[in-house]
Amino acid sequence: MGTGGGLGIKPSIPGVKTGAQFAFHDNYGDNKDVLKGLSGTDVSWGGSFLVGGVYSTSVFNEDGKLKYDPSGVRTIGINAGLGFGAGVAVSKSETFRLSNGIRQLSNWFNNK
Repeated sequence: MGTGGGLGIKPSIPGVKTGAQFAFHDNYGDNKDVLKGLSGTDVSWGGSFLVGGVYSTSVFNEDGKLKYDPSGVRTIGINAGLGFGAGVAVSKSETFRLSNGIRQLSNWFNNK
């Protein structure tokens, strides 16, 4: 679950929105780790008018072109909030497991 906002700065695609989103992440292909699958490049499509949604899927770059990744994570989100807009976005993410960080920090303190 998350919150966010945005302001359309392209005259051809105006929009403004704020609100909350509830998203479902689903592994597909050979991907067995949702966090690993969420890291990397995604393409998402979304739109809203008070209530809206977003669909995102993993992609990879081959010869300068984005291609559907046969193994990754797809995300379906439902959002509600003030505003309107629509668009397509490409994003790149990194993930971090809090439990691994706590374990590494604990090991560091235990080795002192």
